[in-house]
Amino acid sequence: MSRILKVSIAVAVASIMTIGVLFAVVINQGTKDKDSKGEGTLGIEAGSGKVVIGNEPHLNEINETVGEMHEQFNDALGWKRYLTLDRKSFEELKGQDKHLMSLLEKVENESLKKDLDNALFFLREARFDQEAKYLKTVHRILHDLDYYINDELKNVIIWDYTHVGNGSKVPR
Repeated sequence: MSRILKVSIAVAVASIMTIGVLFAVVINQGTKDKDSKGEGTLGIEAGSGKVVIGNEPHLNEINETVGEMHEQFNDALGWKRYLTLDRKSFEELKGQDKHLMSLLEKVENESLKKDLDNALFFLREARFDQEAKYLKTVHRILHDLDYYINDELKNVIIWDYTHVGNGSKVPR
C-alpha cells in the first residue's frame, strides 16, 4: 500500500473520530433536566452516572447519612459477609431504621422517598423475620443511592435497586 494511501486513511479515521467526539459533547450538553427556573431536577447527569437532585433542602444531610449507612452495611454484609453475619452486627444494622425514618421525614424528591421507604420496609422485614436476605436488599438500595447521589464509588456493580437510578430490579 502506498504511503499516500496510508496517510489518507489515517486522516479519514482521525476526522471521523473527531466528529464523533464533538457530536457526543454537543449531545451531552443538552441532556441535563431543567425545571422552569433552570435548577437541576432529578435525573442522571450525562456522562457521569451521577444523579442530580435539585430543590432538596436537606441534600447534604441525605448524602452524608446515605454514605455512612452504606459504609456500615458494606462493612457488615459486603463481599458475601451476609452469609456469616453475627447476631451483634445483625442487631446493629436493624437499628438503622431511625436514620431512615429521619430522612423520610425530610426528603421531598418522590423517587428518593420511594427508595428510602423501600429500604425501611426491608429493614423492618429483617427485624420481623430475622433473615439477612432483607438486610442484603437494604444494602443494595443504599449502595445504589450512594453511587447515584454521592458519586463516590468508581468501577462498581450497580444493582438497579433504586427508583432514583431508574433501576430495573427495584424490589417493590
